[in-house]
Amino acid sequence: MWCSEMFELDRLLDQAHNLMRLGRLDQAIDCLRQALAQAPDLTEAHALLAHCLANQKRLAASRYEAGLALASDPDSITAHHAMVVVLMASRKLKEAEHHLEVLFGLLPEAADLYLLRAQLLTLQNRKTDVLQCLEMARALEPENIEVLVDLGEYHLARGDKDQAWLFARQALEQEPEYQSALVLMGYLQLAQGDLDDATQSCHWALRQDPTDAGALRLLASIKARRNPFLGLWWRYNAKMSTFGDTGSITILLGLFFCYRISAIFVEQIGRAELAGPINILWLCLCVYTWVGPELFRRSLRKEMETVLLRDDF
Repeated sequence: MWCSEMFELDRLLDQAHNLMRLGRLDQAIDCLRQALAQAPDLTEAHALLAHCLANQKRLAASRYEAGLALASDPDSITAHHAMVVVLMASRKLKEAEHHLEVLFGLLPEAADLYLLRAQLLTLQNRKTDVLQCLEMARALEPENIEVLVDLGEYHLARGDKDQAWLFARQALEQEPEYQSALVLMGYLQLAQGDLDDATQSCHWALRQDPTDAGALRLLASIKARRNPFLGLWWRYNAKMSTFGDTGSITILLGLFFCYRISAIFVEQIGRAELAGPINILWLCLCVYTWVGPELFRRSLRKEMETVLLRDDF
């Protein structure tokens, strides 16, 4: 009985790892919750769940899970790794740097840790050291797909499209449905003006995870290239979708505060006639906030109906 339970836990964790690599976070979370239902103190499951939640911008929940992972095993590499990811997502960079140094003490020559350091250096605006970290990661694991994608993104951000193409192709040769590699390829195709190919790459990325912020930004960029006004609508909705329910409510509360201040201000300066347009604008925003997300989901479903697999993928 004990062996069968361990086998089932290993299967669920392996499945969660694979789903996370493909960007299928909701499915990965389901696997991890099944594992935790069987073993509530399983360190790796809590750590992986923290990763997934951080990628979904559910930062409070992700920090809670990372804390549970560290509490169950303070020397766990996976737990410290998850905490670094969560702290970087929360922009608590000093704390993230501390946990990263602990990780290097536990595992000094791991490509994943150099990728983490490169991400942290980017957030700290220490971009001159980023390439050195990425090259170190590549020297340690030349075939690591995450290393290839990060190198591609680095070179694309600096305008070296030839190098970015090289790394994007290498990554997709290894894993044709790898989420971030598809997004990287889509941006490269968009930069070349190949809108149809960029759309196809974007569709495949969205098939893995329809909520992926990178894929949604890519789709918004494609829409903007085709139609600036439609692109602006997509950009707004794609951005709002990355904030989650809590973030969206916070933004709306801020807008409501601005609306009330504006209404009071125009009355105090004797321009009461402006109160009507301000009220109408706020009413339109409220109505759009109610119907906009559903319109966006329908548009996204319509986009996904045309997905076709390319022969070269």
